[in-house]
Amino acid sequence: MGKTNGTLSNSRWLFLLLLFLSIFLFLFLKEEETALDRNEEIGKKEARIPQDQCAAFCPARQDQLIKHHGGDLIDTNYLVKTVEKERDNFHKMLKENYGEESFKSMWIDKETNQVVGNRAIFSANMESDVSYKKLKRKLQLKALRVQIALMEDKKNIGGCDCTETSVSSSSRRGRRILNSEKTIVLPEVSDYFERFVWSTGGHSAAAAHGNLFNESYTSYLESSAKDAFRAIGIEFIGRNYAMGGMDSAPQLALCNEAVYGVDADVISWDFGMTDGQAHWKTNLYANRIGVHKNRPAHVSLNMAGRQMKGRVLELQKAESDGVPSLYLKPEIQDKITEGVPDVYG
Repeated sequence: MGKTNGTLSNSRWLFLLLLFLSIFLFLFLKEEETALDRNEEIGKKEARIPQDQCAAFCPARQDQLIKHHGGDLIDTNYLVKTVEKERDNFHKMLKENYGEESFKSMWIDKETNQVVGNRAIFSANMESDVSYKKLKRKLQLKALRVQIALMEDKKNIGGCDCTETSVSSSSRRGRRILNSEKTIVLPEVSDYFERFVWSTGGHSAAAAHGNLFNESYTSYLESSAKDAFRAIGIEFIGRNYAMGGMDSAPQLALCNEAVYGVDADVISWDFGMTDGQAHWKTNLYANRIGVHKNRPAHVSLNMAGRQMKGRVLELQKAESDGVPSLYLKPEIQDKITEGVPDVYG
């Protein structure tokens, strides 16, 4: 017996998840001053707290946040360590699911002895690598928005200014008041302060026809990536909008916001079978993503085959026009797919 269709189709989400986990390790190598507007207020502000209770409220609120998130999300070092921990947990899960030997054959580069994943996708122009840098920047901004949301919350939560300078001098006295004299009801803590949306575009194979909907690679990507993103305050959402028999243009390309959502951060292309030799469709699909409201990255999957060279050329044209255009490297996909153990049954 050979590998099942479900196993092969779902192998793609594995290296995509490793990519995102690896990118987060580079989020804070450089400090950036960024002014950002929050699109919406996350979490409800409770009733105003009397000023004489702020000295007790603020340290209690900080303790609540740290307990809920496992640490201080405003602390960059904590964010990096958290992502490293989630990456290690993911590797552990892969070893348990596939076995140690299959894990090595699927995921370990024999030359470097490193886990494949950090560079599973490449910019259309690999020399400049500009699209990969733009994707990293988008992820950086997501993490920065989480920190900004938390800092804004500290400045005015229930009428209290809980910034470090205003609380530090009275925190010890405040804890004493909270423990011995007053009972303060703390507001609920949100799990998320930002979201990252992956929208899948493609034909029947991408839609997972022949499998259950929750067996699509988009569903596996979401279910496996969400814990790592949640750990740093970001909600990861995977949307499977692939449709059997559809090609990428003109309908889907021209209506991408209506189909994939105005908040999409990545829109994928998996139309190799239906687009065929019509490379103009690849170009139109990519360029329409370039005028999308949320400036998503365009990631092409399953590019291998006789048409790959022409498709990459179209992506390079779109990239030169400013569209972040990336594609999954076939050699890495082949290595992982070939390493999937046979399933009997």
